[in-house]
Amino acid sequence: MLQDDRRLHRALAARDARFDGLFFVGITSTRIYCRPICPAKLAREANRRFFATAQEAEQAGFRPCLRCRPELAPGSAPVDDAQRVAQLIVQRLEEGQLDGSGGLEEIAAQFELSSRQIRRIVQSELGVPPIQLLLTRRLLLAKQLLTETRLPITEVAFASGFSSLRRFNDAFAGRYGMPPTRLRRRAASGDGHAGDSGTSTLMLAYRPPYDWTGMLAFLSARALTGIEHVTQPLRRMLASANGGAVTPEQARDRLMRSLQIIKALHDAGVPIVAGTDKGVPGVSVAREIELYVQAGISPMEAIRAATAVPARVMGLAADSGTIAPGLRADLIVVDGNPLERISDIRNVTLVCAAGRLFDTAPLWKAGGFRP
Repeated sequence: MLQDDRRLHRALAARDARFDGLFFVGITSTRIYCRPICPAKLAREANRRFFATAQEAEQAGFRPCLRCRPELAPGSAPVDDAQRVAQLIVQRLEEGQLDGSGGLEEIAAQFELSSRQIRRIVQSELGVPPIQLLLTRRLLLAKQLLTETRLPITEVAFASGFSSLRRFNDAFAGRYGMPPTRLRRRAASGDGHAGDSGTSTLMLAYRPPYDWTGMLAFLSARALTGIEHVTQPLRRMLASANGGAVTPEQARDRLMRSLQIIKALHDAGVPIVAGTDKGVPGVSVAREIELYVQAGISPMEAIRAATAVPARVMGLAADSGTIAPGLRADLIVVDGNPLERISDIRNVTLVCAAGRLFDTAPLWKAGGFRP
């Protein structure tokens, strides 16, 4: 690993948790190596050595830090307790298992802390006390029930976790600046998704990509007879950006319009940068490059949108982005010629990253899917 990499020094100085587990730093003056999030005082840059793995640091004669415990997986050391406590509380909230002080006492006992320390940790990590997290969850659920169902206001209050209608009205008005009845009237006038049937239908948010077929198969095999019923959708519906639904034909029409806009921007000289959309790393950017070609951009320019153009836009062209002497680059070997058939960009057989070679076959097997 490059010892003069300024990005590693900046990540270490910021104690950036995104780099935790990606590299380790050894201090030559103490012969101790740490994680990039170690709370210990930063050593001088001249005394730092960077390693890609803990094993490399051990072989170089460094011993593990007793505070950040780099020999353990990220998140497993005592220094990570605050983050784990906060994540556990958020998880319990999402599961509806943290509806009072009893839940906090249980978490406190798990980490051998007091409930007061738990509240202080949550305030420090998330910026709000646990009671505010609980109140926000209850109000968001109440808002959803008000807009998407016809349940009476009283039932909404109790279903969302409030012990009385008065407390629900006070909390709702204090947070949203309106009584619950006004939001219900807006939903009834067409601004919401409330239905008129005897059943209640709620919209569940998700982050794509999502294996709908696998999830339906999982739920169908475990459905309780007479209580639960899982049906395959009669027609594929895609969630639109505004929370509604569109047909496949409408989705294709929107895609074509988006591609026309991308082509117009490219022709006007606006830099097009691939890889900024959320999705499956490596696979999503390949699909993005294919769409650029479908929009009318040449295969070479589409590939440059994921290599040279991002480096230039981010001011890193002097260090990376192209293959040239003195520049850093990660390489892929593909089976085919993407300049003739852009879909060959998916046929990756070998990867060279950070000076090491990786065979893609076991990686795809471990991931459980192919592009």
